[in-house]
Amino acid sequence: MLIVMVEEEQEPTLEELLEQLQDEDGKVREKVVKLVLGKLGESRYLEDFRAAIKSLGNIEDKQVVVALLMQALKDEDGRVREGAIRALATDRYAAQVLGEIKPAHVMESLTEALKDENAKMRKYTAQVLGVLKDPRAVEPLIKALEDEEWYVQRDAARALGELGDSQAIVPLISALKCGDGHIKGATEEALKKFGIEKILEPLFRALKDENSYLRKSVIGFLGITLKDSRAVEPLIQAMEDEDTNVRVSVVETLRKFGKEEIWGALIHALKDENDFLRMNAIGLLGSLEDSRAVEPLIQAFEDGDYEIRKSVVEALLKMRDPTKFGMICDRAVEALCQMIQLKALDHVLNMQVVKALGRQEGMKEYFYELVKEGNRDALFVYLDIYNICSDGYIWPIYIDEFEYDFTYGSKLKETITDEDYEELFRILKLDTKPTVKFLIARILGAIGDKRAINPIMELLTAKEDQVVRSAIYALARIGDRSNANKVLKTIKEREGIFDVDGLAGIITKLDAFEEFIEIFKDDPELISNTILDIEENGKKIIKRFIEAFKGEPIFVADVLAKVWYWILDCGGDPLNYEILSRAKEDIVKLRDSITDEEQQAILKRMLREIETEEQISTRSSQALNLLYEDLASGDIPIQLYAIKGLGKLKSVESIDKILPFLDYNDSKYAQNFRWAARSALDKIVSPKALVPLIKELKERGSYRLIEALNKIVKTKLEELINQKDEAAVEILYDFLRSDTESDKLYALWGIKNLQLKKSSVKVLSLLKEEDKNIRKRAAEVLENLGDTTIIAKLREFQKTEEDSSVKVSVEKALKKLEELSKKEAS
Repeated sequence: MLIVMVEEEQEPTLEELLEQLQDEDGKVREKVVKLVLGKLGESRYLEDFRAAIKSLGNIEDKQVVVALLMQALKDEDGRVREGAIRALATDRYAAQVLGEIKPAHVMESLTEALKDENAKMRKYTAQVLGVLKDPRAVEPLIKALEDEEWYVQRDAARALGELGDSQAIVPLISALKCGDGHIKGATEEALKKFGIEKILEPLFRALKDENSYLRKSVIGFLGITLKDSRAVEPLIQAMEDEDTNVRVSVVETLRKFGKEEIWGALIHALKDENDFLRMNAIGLLGSLEDSRAVEPLIQAFEDGDYEIRKSVVEALLKMRDPTKFGMICDRAVEALCQMIQLKALDHVLNMQVVKALGRQEGMKEYFYELVKEGNRDALFVYLDIYNICSDGYIWPIYIDEFEYDFTYGSKLKETITDEDYEELFRILKLDTKPTVKFLIARILGAIGDKRAINPIMELLTAKEDQVVRSAIYALARIGDRSNANKVLKTIKEREGIFDVDGLAGIITKLDAFEEFIEIFKDDPELISNTILDIEENGKKIIKRFIEAFKGEPIFVADVLAKVWYWILDCGGDPLNYEILSRAKEDIVKLRDSITDEEQQAILKRMLREIETEEQISTRSSQALNLLYEDLASGDIPIQLYAIKGLGKLKSVESIDKILPFLDYNDSKYAQNFRWAARSALDKIVSPKALVPLIKELKERGSYRLIEALNKIVKTKLEELINQKDEAAVEILYDFLRSDTESDKLYALWGIKNLQLKKSSVKVLSLLKEEDKNIRKRAAEVLENLGDTTIIAKLREFQKTEEDSSVKVSVEKALKKLEELSKKEAS
């Protein structure tokens, strides 16, 4: 065999080599091709390959190489043909041996291979022809530019670039119309190898080709790749192209050339009917920063839609004055100021313009006039640019509502000067529009300095609600309790100016609960809702409320009844039941004083719940009996509260009482009952009590009950798993036997986290599941568990598994387990 000959440094004869290439076994022939003509990327063939080629190179009659190649390229086995051509393509030394001979019949074989049905044959043949650089390959390669496979076209283009024959230029330019980026890139690189002098005129001619995509591609190539000034005139002519995409491409390409060369084309493009083309031209004019463009840009602004106007504004902001570093030219400033005055800009553009103009010399008085007119964007620029407040601190105040981050206010307080305060107060007194007053009040509130109280107080009489609201927020932030009465009276007079949340926040900040009670005494509904909101914010005021109205027990009871009823209705936690319990006598008086049966029922219910809460708070045994009675009452709010109370008591014996409500389905409150039961059981059931509970429920429970239970179980189970407690094992096995995918996956997660090696056999059985996700996850868990006793069975599953992703996971698991097995054996 050849390998033996090479190792023994024997010189193989032509007949011996040809004999091996005529072996009946295609694999033998393929192996000879690999060893003689290429390594096919396999490093173990490298030494033999080099020795074989060297041996062949020493043969005086180098026709042996030709004979081998001819034989391989005509082999009936496609693998042999592909192996031969791949070898030549992947190792330049082999191709160079052939290139030294350049026999005609070999070129015939190669050009014939360009027509092979195997696309890879055609691809590698194109590569080899590029190495050989034989002019006879030009025409076949040109034809290959139209191959059905992109990689054949790409390699044909590369090969033509290597050959450098001028007759390939036009076909290569034509290939630029291909939409594939690989082909296009290879074609452009090939064309560049011909040199610009040879390809420029053919490219100009292609600008008039009937294919618009080719015209567009050529335009891009001229600007991005070649950048020759001789291309400017043909490109400007292409501005008349009927295709919009071509015209847009021209504008984009002109960026690569000098300003004077492209000026006329851009001005012409400003009048194009296509908005996208105009926007490109406007953007390019802006990048030139030439003040001559201002007038045409102003005209484009007047004629355009929002996107055009936006582009014009951005371009005008780039129109620099060459005599003043960093300054915008006077005509552009004038145009931008006019746009502001005419309110031709939306907020985003307006802010962009005023920030740019603010940095111009001599603009302070102009901005002050804008502030007086109520331009809020100008206000911020005025405060920022002229060192009154830092823009970075003002913006959050401008954007956010009452609860913005006070770190901004504290930073402003550190940097603001007395002169700054005077300026803010001066602006506040101007006859400005409401927006400016609103924002100044917000800024002063964030700073929190008491010097601002009087100027802000004057805003309480403003006509506009937004100004008054901002002033009240600011006073609350400053914490001026001395004016609490006036603030709260203003709120009452401006009915609806604040919702309950806002009112509760103001009362809390001003610590003005007594004032609030006195002023809003005739609106018990507002008082009760506000009390509840303040309670939710953590400020306990019920005690203060009871104290404030100790002489009016009926009113107190009425408000407390409303608060308590809200709690029952919404299922919230009771608010300060110790204080509420002290109001029982007042509530009883109220109950006895009214005749409305519905109100009496509400009060009766409230008294009952106060009593129950008192028992719960002391962990009294009586509480359980009271809750059982409530549970059987048939009164839905009472029953819901009773379930919640049982959860608080955490009495295991109450589980049986709660369980039926997991499957409650008798009224529109069914969801409320099921939610309350799950919540209570979650508090009562300990993780280690889950197994008997599951067993009991599965014997008597419905599907809905089991589903609800599973949610409780999984919550508790995670506690056991995180603690690495094997009490979770039986529950996890129960989930493994479930009919649902989610339960099985959950069980696998638990087994993996507990590192239950003894569970391997159970997990292994999941490889028979129909669901591939379960099979894949099971394989991953087996890999993690590291049980080497299942290797044999895992191999059986490997043979039968059809899904590729699952098979990869099984193979990965096997590999790890086999490595572990070797370590164990050693």
